[in-house]
Amino acid sequence: SISPATGEDFGAVAIGGPEDMDAAIAAARTAFPAWRDLTPRARGLYLRQAAQVLRDNKTELARLDAAESGNPFAAMLKDVDIAADSLDYFAGLAA
Repeated sequence: SISPATGEDFGAVAIGGPEDMDAAIAAARTAFPAWRDLTPRARGLYLRQAAQVLRDNKTELARLDAAESGNPFAAMLKDVDIAADSLDYFAGLAA
């Protein structure tokens, strides 16, 4: 991946093919019954955990997003907050 801000190559990105897509769909189909059978409260807890993972990795996620998109780092920090807050919001709706 190339930073649009600097032109720097900062990492390789795997390119998925049809087999990768099929595997992802199969995994989702396999996992869905367990998710469907969770109580709304349990789903909400998973969403809150995901929000916390974003917050725990905020700086690194924002750095990667800024490098990949060319947007300011401060704006990307806010994007991580927005994503985590959105997960918390939906966790509250689920519970």
